[in-house]
Amino acid sequence: MELIGTVLGFYLPLLAGFIYGRFFNGRSFSRGMSKITLYFFLPLLLYDSIARRHVDFSLNMYWFMLFFAIYITLISFIPSILIFKNDRNLVMVSIYINAGFLPIPLAYSLWGAEAVSLIGFFILGQIIIVNFIIPLLVSSNFVDGFKRLLKFPPIYALIVGLISSSFNLLPSPSIMNVISDLGNVAPKLALLTLGADASGIEKLSWNGFKVAFIRIICSPLFTVPLLLLLKIRGLPFMVVLLESMMPPAVANIIFANEFNLDVDKIANAVITSTIIATLIIPPIFFTFT
Repeated sequence: MELIGTVLGFYLPLLAGFIYGRFFNGRSFSRGMSKITLYFFLPLLLYDSIARRHVDFSLNMYWFMLFFAIYITLISFIPSILIFKNDRNLVMVSIYINAGFLPIPLAYSLWGAEAVSLIGFFILGQIIIVNFIIPLLVSSNFVDGFKRLLKFPPIYALIVGLISSSFNLLPSPSIMNVISDLGNVAPKLALLTLGADASGIEKLSWNGFKVAFIRIICSPLFTVPLLLLLKIRGLPFMVVLLESMMPPAVANIIFANEFNLDVDKIANAVITSTIIATLIIPPIFFTFT
């Protein structure tokens, strides 16, 4: 029964967003929900997840998460270049993954808040590497990447959470409870947003299937051997494996607009691969967890 509740808790918000997007303005809804989640609810969730746990600055699993975020991004270049050659649109889509919106609600449903704190460090590593690699890949401009890094709210939540955890500087329990309650809204809003995004696609893209192959098959094949070599087990293993299989980030479309790339090609590849991943990945983890 607990498994059924977890599955329903994941797919029902996804379905609700899809239905809403079909009957109303899904794109407008998606943009609004993305902003409020990114700028308000997600930072609260990340802060709460990290601040409640003691994080020291030794070489522990949190820093391994940051390392694997950079590793997975860089290693994804190999299959993406082999498959897409010089098509920078699809190479970008293949390496810039959905590190937060999709894995957070799934991991939270399966493993609780501790998994979210690990994902927070993975997001930090991805933010650092992606915001420098992609501007270089598409425009050879590091300045834009650094400016985008400074405007990304979750990174400040991670920093403040680290300081609060390391020096035991927490707000009062009543304030922490409010932060926790508000932060817990983020996973459901992320699923609603993802469902609304998926509702706008008219037909699946063949490039999206190729991207899904890179993300769901190739990336874990490069990642699991290193996890085993470093003897990482338990929850950190599962979270890294989950992240290695994630589809592209919706934010790829933002990069496409800013750098005058092929927006339609990128949007179709992102949505198609996300639909495939949403149908395949959660049942795998629901079954084996």
